Amino acid sequence: MADKASDFSVRKEKKKVMDRMKRFTKKYERLDDALFVLARNKTELNRILKAYERDLLSILLPFFGGRPVEIVTKEAHKEFIEGLKGLTTKGVGLRRQDVTALLNANKTSLTSTIKNITRQNKSLLKTKFDLFSALANAARQPLEAFETVQSGANITALRDVLPGLTDKQISTFLTRDTITVKGKKFSKQLVEREWNRMVKTYGRSDTVQFRNGTNFPLRSYVDMKTNDMSREVQNMTVIQDSSANGVLTLKVSSHGASDSCRVHEGETVFINEAAKTAYRQQFPKDKFAARMRTVEDLKQNATHILKFNCKHRLLMNAIQFFADKDRQKVLKDNPHEKPVTETEFKKSAA
Repeated sequence: MADKASDFSVRKEKKKVMDRMKRFTKKYERLDDALFVLARNKTELNRILKAYERDLLSILLPFFGGRPVEIVTKEAHKEFIEGLKGLTTKGVGLRRQDVTALLNANKTSLTSTIKNITRQNKSLLKTKFDLFSALANAARQPLEAFETVQSGANITALRDVLPGLTDKQISTFLTRDTITVKGKKFSKQLVEREWNRMVKTYGRSDTVQFRNGTNFPLRSYVDMKTNDMSREVQNMTVIQDSSANGVLTLKVSSHGASDSCRVHEGETVFINEAAKTAYRQQFPKDKFAARMRTVEDLKQNATHILKFNCKHRLLMNAIQFFADKDRQKVLKDNPHEKPVTETEFKKSAA
């Protein structure tokens, strides 16, 4: 969205969020210390994780469910209505969407994402703590027994815990570099090995895990997500306003993108499948319309378009009210084959 008077207010609120996130990550960095976790029982860890989730939500929800969203929603709605006024003489009735309903829908969508991410973080950390504690304690019993009874049976007991190691290597774990936590002895090497493995799989208190399993810095994610908010809210608003006012098509903005989004710049799309059906009934001779994509098609394809941190906006482009010649030109020039995949894009850009 272009710079507007409200952008200053949104940036100001974002700065507050990032300042609080800095303090939050500092407060909970103790959860990334293996010895801290070993020294706490399950009840204590669950209590800390509950506070972790509560504190993170208290930082993010006021931004993604509060005034910043209200400011952008109202501006996007106003922009849509102004653009729609020129079409009222061409057969479309101006029906002002209830701004309160728009706000509630936008806030619900954004806060749902934030709650899911926060819940996921808490769940991953809990799983990591439970598995790590179980492995560490399973290895502790033969370690303590080994100190009093030099028996090969103790090495045998550790083979399941330390797969792939020779008996000599296991003996090293048992007899060298032990650490004591609340009176319990653990192998330092085992603790480090298992903790690092758990961190790689489940992340840290200051990361967020994407669907592909990548652990991404939490503060960087929040920074990008707050930057992304204005575009996301603008797009949600224009889709809802279009639906309420009978506008069937939108246009993807253009800013000279260099990533996979560029194949979609300037593309006209239907707001949904129902709009596509309505358009084809109204204009059965527009042969290219059958191959036009919907907004959901863009979201589901392999390019970056309309996904996390994408900069593209959806603009009103009601071609149903264009003159026949102009409408046909849009359809003919529009990218209209099957959704572009990342592999196809790379081939076309080579």
